[in-house]
This record gives sequence, C-alpha cells and structure tokens, in this order.
Amino acid sequence: MLLFLIGCIFWKNNIGWNKQEKTHEIHLSSTIRYLHLFGPTAKLHLNPTPKYLSIGMEASPALIFSQILSLEKINEKMLKEIYFLSAIGIDFGGVHFSKEKTKISIFSPYVQLHTPAFCPVKERRTMLCITAYGESQYNIMLGHPNEINWNTGLSIHFGKGLFPY
Repeated sequence: MLLFLIGCIFWKNNIGWNKQEKTHEIHLSSTIRYLHLFGPTAKLHLNPTPKYLSIGMEASPALIFSQILSLEKINEKMLKEIYFLSAIGIDFGGVHFSKEKTKISIFSPYVQLHTPAFCPVKERRTMLCITAYGESQYNIMLGHPNEINWNTGLSIHFGKGLFPY
C-alpha cells in the first residue's frame, strides 16, 4: 500500500477490473519506474476484501526490446507512447485469499498494453496523464493448478518530462 501511495506522486497507478473464471475483483497496482523504464511494482485485488497481494518488477518493452526495435525506428508518436508505456513484468511472490484456502504464487509473468497518454494540460512535464490498459497474467501456483487473470482499467501517470520522444 505504501508503494501505491508513493506511486501517486512519482509514477504509475493502475485502477482496473480483474476478471477470473468465476469472480470479478477491483485491481489496484502501483509501479515506480526508474527513468520511466523499469522498477518495483505492487498489486492488490479487492472483492471487497483482499483477494490477491503481490510484489514484483516490471519494465517497458522499449527497454527489453530496444536492440530489436529502437524508438528511433518508430515514426508514429502514438506507437512510441504505446511501446514506451506498456509493460512486461513478473510478480516475484503473491498471496491469493479465498474462503476455501490461501494459495501462494511465485514468478508469475504478465504483459500490459497501454493506450497513448491523455494529458488534460498541454504542458506534459509535471502533471497527471491517463491511459487505458489491458493486462494478462499467468499465475504459477504452488501445489495448485496455475491460473490466468485478465485486467482492464485506467492507469494514472505522473508527468512525461523524462520520456525519450
């Protein structure tokens, strides 16, 4: 929760709707990206009580695939924003709460796809921007069948002053 509060000031917060096979949950996550490229992340799913809590790390595809597809090769500004704002990440550990039992997940990868940023103020360096996002995550469960989660929602970003485009 502390990471979420710090993220309100420094970088990106996702507020969305998580869909699993039989349940729907509110998805809250916060990421602090160093130079907007990579950083720690924390997630919390609520329905209305906590259902999933995790910590991990994520990076921009622009960092991971920069040798294959550099920002200079992309001519369209909107595609650069999508490439830069989207994320590839992993939850190092997570706890899944349910009435039946508590489950543990480890090293669960996910992919987020973000839209270009909408910034209500023309000057984009020191104000809030919003994107829509979709996320898919593969939870690797200890002693239980693995699960796939889907999230959609809004992401709140602080500033764009360090973006390389």
